[in-house]
Amino acid sequence: MFITVMPVGNFQVLFHSFNYLSVSSLFFRMVNVFPIFFFSFYFISRFLFFFFFCFSVSFFLSIFFKKIF
Repeated sequence: MFITVMPVGNFQVLFHSFNYLSVSSLFFRMVNVFPIFFFSFYFISRFLFFFFFCFSVSFFLSIFFKKIF
């Protein structure tokens, strides 16, 4: 009996907490979270570009030195 009642209670608690979250609080939460995602994506893209650049330079240098020697 307790096991069958428990998920319904959890669902009601989740539903009430979701009801208390208004659109404005959800919007402010997204605004607070968005710059973190933006800066993390920016730094990851910069890091990937730097890594790709170093890899291509090393690749071309190895081809160049193989052609020289």
